[in-house]
Amino acid sequence: MVYPFHRIVLGICIAFFVVLFVFWVFLERTVPLGLSFTRPVSVASGDHFCNLPADVLVVVQTTARAVYETLPVQLLASPQCDRNILIFSDLAQKLGPYRVHDVLAEVSEEVRSNSSAFDYYRKLQEYQATGQDIRTFLNDSSEAERNLERYKSIPMLKKAWSMRPGYDWYMFIGADTYLFQKNLALWLERLNPSKPWYLGSPVYSGNETAAHSGSGIILSRAAMSKGLDSDPDIVMGYYELAQQGYSGDYLIMKALQQEGIPIHNAWPMLQYETKNTMHFGPRPDSRRPHWCQPLVTIRATPEDVDSIRQFERHWQHKDTTNPILLSDAFDAFISMHLTSEQDDWDNLSSDLIFRDSGLQSENHIPEGKMTTAQKVAYSSFEKCRIACEQHERCLQFVHYAQTCGISFSYRLGTKRDPADGVRYKSGWDLARIGYSQDDMPCISTAWM
Repeated sequence: MVYPFHRIVLGICIAFFVVLFVFWVFLERTVPLGLSFTRPVSVASGDHFCNLPADVLVVVQTTARAVYETLPVQLLASPQCDRNILIFSDLAQKLGPYRVHDVLAEVSEEVRSNSSAFDYYRKLQEYQATGQDIRTFLNDSSEAERNLERYKSIPMLKKAWSMRPGYDWYMFIGADTYLFQKNLALWLERLNPSKPWYLGSPVYSGNETAAHSGSGIILSRAAMSKGLDSDPDIVMGYYELAQQGYSGDYLIMKALQQEGIPIHNAWPMLQYETKNTMHFGPRPDSRRPHWCQPLVTIRATPEDVDSIRQFERHWQHKDTTNPILLSDAFDAFISMHLTSEQDDWDNLSSDLIFRDSGLQSENHIPEGKMTTAQKVAYSSFEKCRIACEQHERCLQFVHYAQTCGISFSYRLGTKRDPADGVRYKSGWDLARIGYSQDDMPCISTAWM
């Protein structure tokens, strides 16, 4: 039978669109969500996922090694935010649609030549310029990489300010920091960028307090201007402190302190714990519980990114006005995993440590100050459980290697396989945890 020409054309068209549809479905189901930046995403489709306000710049500090090993977490989580993101490293590279900028490129030769830490930097540039495989060099250079880190912090501030001047807010994070963008936006709406804000999670160096860059450092426009515009030679000014071994975080704090800008403690909204190691509930020092604060940053592995991002997306579909709180993160990631006991597991209980009289450690209680139950708590998991039950503030405990640890907050922790004859076993007092949550209703958001 001979078919009319128009029916043949119609059949070809139908076949073409069927093949195209099947191919589209295949892409949708097989392209990993974390790598979705490799194909265009339609804003109208609802997959557009950039909640960074136009006046917020996120600066990701990474290294050549980290770029080769894995994409910075923020790029996996926010493929559509390229206009709001700068990436600084010790080597200029291209990363999909992103440029990785060499943060040390404009550091003077005087600074570079007077520090052996820059030997590693020069070698990186040489390998790249001559087309050698940088990964072979990176395999044996982790210590040299760490020594170079402290020289990056002040150039990072200066370069961000010169490349993208005039933003209201500048947020500096590490390559493994996950940023809850909507929470950040809601938080910064409450603050005035014309005031010199220096926000961060505190780390301590002697009697001084700096903001931890891995958790995220947030500087307002006023703080950036006041700290950088008044000193055009700021990199040279803090070079000697870097040579003395002070961390990059410390150098940023000193530069801001010089201008009268103190740190504003934003922990636990900004933090470097993972979802499994975050503290929830009461604090050991009896201050405000970790429960009703919005969560702005945590540390995430590439494997964590997908589940965290899906949670964040789901939240924003159901609630566009309220922030994600620590209590919401607990419900989403932790609550279903807590049991009364778990073999080969370390829940990181360490507020009080009970050990055999011949063993000492941090937070160890001297035998003379122990109760009868605490004196024998190290001897077995069950004895450790009893010591927890008899301490009214204890919410979880762990037993290992003649050691019993108890904690006054709760977290999930990590798997610990037996090694060298040592086995970990953890327990949680689920009833007390439930009671503690009843005592912490989030009537209002606990902004820091």
